[in-house]
Amino acid sequence: MQQMHDGPVGGHFGAERTLSRLKNRYYWYNMKDDVTLWCRTCTSCAERARPLKTPQAAMGTVRVGAPMERIAVDLMGPLNETERHNRFILVVQDYFSKWVEAYPVSDEQAPTVAEKVVAKWVCRYGAPQSLHSDQGTNFESAVFQGMCELFGIKKTHTTPFHPQSDGQVERFNATLQKALATTAERCHWDWDIMIPYAVMAYWGTKHSSTGLTPNMMLLGREITEPIDLIVGLPANETPGCTVPQYVVQLRERLELSHQLAREALGKYVERAKRQYDKNICQVQYQVGAAVWHLIKGTKRVRHKVRKFLPSYEGPYFVVGLLDDLVYCIKKGPRAKAKVVHHDRLKPYHSRAPLDNSWVFQDSDQAAPIEVTKVILTSTSVPSTCGRPHKQ
Repeated sequence: MQQMHDGPVGGHFGAERTLSRLKNRYYWYNMKDDVTLWCRTCTSCAERARPLKTPQAAMGTVRVGAPMERIAVDLMGPLNETERHNRFILVVQDYFSKWVEAYPVSDEQAPTVAEKVVAKWVCRYGAPQSLHSDQGTNFESAVFQGMCELFGIKKTHTTPFHPQSDGQVERFNATLQKALATTAERCHWDWDIMIPYAVMAYWGTKHSSTGLTPNMMLLGREITEPIDLIVGLPANETPGCTVPQYVVQLRERLELSHQLAREALGKYVERAKRQYDKNICQVQYQVGAAVWHLIKGTKRVRHKVRKFLPSYEGPYFVVGLLDDLVYCIKKGPRAKAKVVHHDRLKPYHSRAPLDNSWVFQDSDQAAPIEVTKVILTSTSVPSTCGRPHKQ
């Protein structure tokens, strides 16, 4: 088996082909099972071969029930530097109302990003309960973390190379990019001037998950757009309305809008989850389990052909479970721990027994790494009441 599979002329083919070659020369009892096990435990094959069915855990959900309860931030760029020395776009979006702001910034450093979030978002809309981002160094820096602690904001982030939980703001990035691209002739060097117009257009369009516009969700009314000044505004349905009456009517409109949005969001999430979960291929890894870690696309090695590099690295051992789908893994007792999503792991099969006793002897196994909370998916579920949901 070593010669027919692992050897120079073995080719590292699968179990079926290796078995057919062996049958032409040899036979022994339980031959098929032995060959299958031998090929399955081949390290060279396992670190390059993708699973027959791609690992995909069930879709998780995050509950939101009020505007500005939970926001997401992300950076686009670098882009061409404009006359105002802007090279990046900072995007901030509310998970419930879908209200979004996009701010051109000169750099992606943590002080710049934190100052913009405070001055342009927190000072206008108030501090959110939680803020979600990817694991960019600017968002994970001490400066940004300190800003969150100062305003009592719970900071969450995606797992490495698994940005699905940031999908809402990523989707808006694509929308904004398309909107700016439509004015490409004017926008290559002054794209920062066009951002407010693209965002204004987004505010006035119905969101597929809520069925309402961000304007109606946050303001309780539609804003006046240039076309309204041309064709004229609709007649006021409640002329002579006093201030107290208007406040009552506005509150009723907002409550109705939010209730309709919660119902629409709930149906949208159920439909999305039902569709996503059709392709579930999930393994529950226990502490001490040996796993392969998907690294394809995360490492670059000079003077080597990327197509020939391994896709997986291992064996790693599960040393902690941060959530149903997020694991903490380590290569050895002194190795640095990694936080990874279920979909980037696959079981490790070894020809020789593996020593994982250090996992259970480690006194820190209950908390192998200090991390902020990791959010699994990008789908938001409305809470059952208007008050913010306590997680």
